[in-house]
Amino acid sequence: MDFLPGPGIMYQSMQNVKKHGDFAHRWKEVTNMKEQQRVFGGNVANDIQLFLVDNDIIKDFIRKQDLYVKHPKFCAIFRELMAEGLVFSEKNVWKRHRKYDSMAFHYDFLTSVIPGVIKIVDEFLENAKKGDMSRFNAKEEFEAITGELVGRIFFGEKFSEYRINGKSLTRVLGDLLARVGVETFSPLTLIFGAKLMKLGLFKYYREMARDIKEFKAFCKGIIEIR
Repeated sequence: MDFLPGPGIMYQSMQNVKKHGDFAHRWKEVTNMKEQQRVFGGNVANDIQLFLVDNDIIKDFIRKQDLYVKHPKFCAIFRELMAEGLVFSEKNVWKRHRKYDSMAFHYDFLTSVIPGVIKIVDEFLENAKKGDMSRFNAKEEFEAITGELVGRIFFGEKFSEYRINGKSLTRVLGDLLARVGVETFSPLTLIFGAKLMKLGLFKYYREMARDIKEFKAFCKGIIEIR
């Protein structure tokens, strides 16, 4: 078990990003050990965190997520953005979402979207060629491709036409996820959860709360129209 004072293993992971370019560097070290560990642990502040390594344990955990409670502080700001979606819901709500999602993402459906995947990737690559390749950001482009694919599947071909303050929905969502992800690991959030954002004591939190509210309202409007 890795115990580190303060932010704990998350601080170690962020340092691994700087040293090795890999947030999951420590996890890979453990999985590549000669005597492979089935799980290993660490701490986030004063909470214990377990990392599952063994495939059978991971499968069992995924099948029984309705038995677990999501961390109230770790998930707090993400819940402001994602609400009761599959990733952050619990118990019966999680089971209901899981049932509906499993009905949608069956083999025939997944094979039917392959032509759409190819078309979207081709579009993004062609647009990238027209720009300055020396400034090409692969991470941002992959995020945009994924977001565009999901958006078109559920909202149709016109999804790419939707804009918030001149930015595509996929870019806006990618930016929000990045901001929320960074803030989730901040010492203040680990101590106080989403209270800081709700209280709006700092400009940064007020702006993030405003942008999340605007994004959710925009998406709700699209859903109501469809």
